[in-house]
Amino acid sequence: MPKLLYWDKGSANTASAIKNLLDHLEVKYLEHEAGNARAKGGVENANNIIETQFESRLKFQPVNSIDELNDAAIKWAEAYNSNMLPGQDTRLHRTGLSEPASRQTLWQHISAEQLRILPAVEVCKALMASREQERQVNSDLTISFKHPQAENSLIYSLKGLDGVAVKDKVTVRSLVYGDCAIQIEVPRYDGEALIYRVEPDRNYDQFGQYLDAPVIGEEYKSKGNTEIEHAAIELDQVAYPDMTADEIKKAKQKSVAPFKGKLNTLSYLDNINHPAYFEQKGKEIDTPEHLKPSIPILTLTAALMRITSEIGRKLTTDENKLLSARYKDGVPEDSLDSLIHTFKTPIAVGDGTTGIFRSVK
Repeated sequence: MPKLLYWDKGSANTASAIKNLLDHLEVKYLEHEAGNARAKGGVENANNIIETQFESRLKFQPVNSIDELNDAAIKWAEAYNSNMLPGQDTRLHRTGLSEPASRQTLWQHISAEQLRILPAVEVCKALMASREQERQVNSDLTISFKHPQAENSLIYSLKGLDGVAVKDKVTVRSLVYGDCAIQIEVPRYDGEALIYRVEPDRNYDQFGQYLDAPVIGEEYKSKGNTEIEHAAIELDQVAYPDMTADEIKKAKQKSVAPFKGKLNTLSYLDNINHPAYFEQKGKEIDTPEHLKPSIPILTLTAALMRITSEIGRKLTTDENKLLSARYKDGVPEDSLDSLIHTFKTPIAVGDGTTGIFRSVK
């Protein structure tokens, strides 16, 4: 199995089943632009060699079956790659090579780690239909997952992986190569997911206990902090300078303000130009006469005198028009406070009809 496939945007290549299979096999795939076949020139050159030196001979000696064709193709390929074709030099002549070499000679340099063998066809079929699953990170930074190659669910430790926190939800995909390995995907704030390869934690004794767990009465071991927890500790030290960890913990419990109380969390509201809304006149619910409160009704003139006296200025023409239109039958005395509050805002400009004024400073 290769580690990278570079191909065109054919419908077969871009099918979800094919991509799903390649994800499980840890094969990275890239697509070049349509019509740009030269992007994979090495492949095109290999095709040209096969067409001109092998397939061209079939015109003079037609094949009778697929098996016969495959047998001839394999024999030719082995001879070409080993530089064994009579009267033909098929070695690679490259500037970087000290001397020409056959392709088979170069192939011998591949390592066992690089030479990944494709699994059985049945396994590949299952992987094409397999889908990723979601798991929630446990309090000990582990997840449980049933790998297709395992008989039971296995425990995978995510300790030390950046971006992973308790109760996070991660996407899990089984991988073919390795010891029941899985690939986990952790979402990030910028949309670019973090991807990790993890193998199961098998550090247990015959009783299911961690081999490196502390022995009660003999030693103590604390769980290490994650990257997120380290960042939180650093932020606490900035917010509560010159304090120890214990002092910071006590300060939080007592709701002591951070940054020595100098932080104004509402400062962003200071320069907002709020609109001034004229009080809307609603319709009162009908009630029995003996239950209705006796509210004095002031004439417009009396109301204007009270309002101008409180706000220390005369009303504008627009304000006068709106007040007269709204309270042509008089102003209830219990509405005066609201009106005075409205007119105490900075000089407002309106059209006299909307009932909404925009403050002008």
